[in-house]
Amino acid sequence: MVVVKIIVALLVVFAVGIFIAVLGEIGDSGGMFFLGLSIVFLTPVIASVIIIFLLFFRIIEPSSESKPSAEYLFDQARTYWNKKEMDSCLWNLRKAVELDPLYREKATYTKMKLGLAEHFYNRACMRSVEGNEPGGVRDLAKAIELNPSCREKAKQDKALEWARQDPRVRRLLGMSEM
Repeated sequence: MVVVKIIVALLVVFAVGIFIAVLGEIGDSGGMFFLGLSIVFLTPVIASVIIIFLLFFRIIEPSSESKPSAEYLFDQARTYWNKKEMDSCLWNLRKAVELDPLYREKATYTKMKLGLAEHFYNRACMRSVEGNEPGGVRDLAKAIELNPSCREKAKQDKALEWARQDPRVRRLLGMSEM
């Protein structure tokens, strides 16, 4: 965002320089014309010096605008967790850990991961009872990925009785084909 503001400001300075040069040429004032041209030609030099200064003193990072940090994504996951938007929470949590694997060691990560597993497990049970097979299978797979102990729980759960007839679910649970 800082770089964009700098570029806009420099474009304004560049435009002012052209304006002064044109006024100087129209008004037959050589001094104004050369002042305008000086501004126009110095604008790229000024821009380079400003950007080098900002990078050198780490006021901006070269790639700070291209991708979010692990900390930002983890905070977003926490926000979605509090809003009970579990799919978005899981996506942000996974991305945070991809960028910085040390987030796996945070207590909050473990709490969210187990809570997400429970959420997806419960939603898989609900979808199984409703007959929503594809959604139930996806949710059960997410639950097992987040907490492998869900696999044993799913083998016994009455709510998943119908789902266990599905070959995809049987594979997820490590059960033999019927």
